[in-house]
Amino acid sequence: MEKNEQPPQSFDLFIVCTGHPRPQPRPRFYQGRIISNGDANSQAWKRILVGAVQQAKLSQRWVAPLPDVPLIIRMDFYFGTKDPQRWHTPHTHKPDTDNLAKLAMDVLQQLNIMTDDSCVSTLRISKTWVGERKEGVAISIAALPAPATTAKRKKKKDA
Repeated sequence: MEKNEQPPQSFDLFIVCTGHPRPQPRPRFYQGRIISNGDANSQAWKRILVGAVQQAKLSQRWVAPLPDVPLIIRMDFYFGTKDPQRWHTPHTHKPDTDNLAKLAMDVLQQLNIMTDDSCVSTLRISKTWVGERKEGVAISIAALPAPATTAKRKKKKDA
């Protein structure tokens, strides 16, 4: 490693949030006008998730990645049911995984976990049935090493 070269940055963050996962609400239109863009349940879930992310950042002494570092994010959503035969089986009902992830990604971006969700190179989402009162989400975030092509491009610009 050269004198002025900094070591590659790496980080991991693990977030656990309990509560009933909610999707990002979509705008509803009527005759070309927005009539609904909010959902009280989704807003409440978002506040709970914000608190869980902030707590994880502090307790794990999280360090923000560089803006061009690719991220791997895994989100495991858990939905409660009284039926023990369903526990630990795939949840294939609404809400849709993409809408669940969108709300969580918006929170991660809002709290500067990532500069933009375009830096996510891998996103894995799952939905599973669990026992009642065990609902929530587990989110893990890891940074990949910056690609060598990025480093080469930067050196050419400096030359």
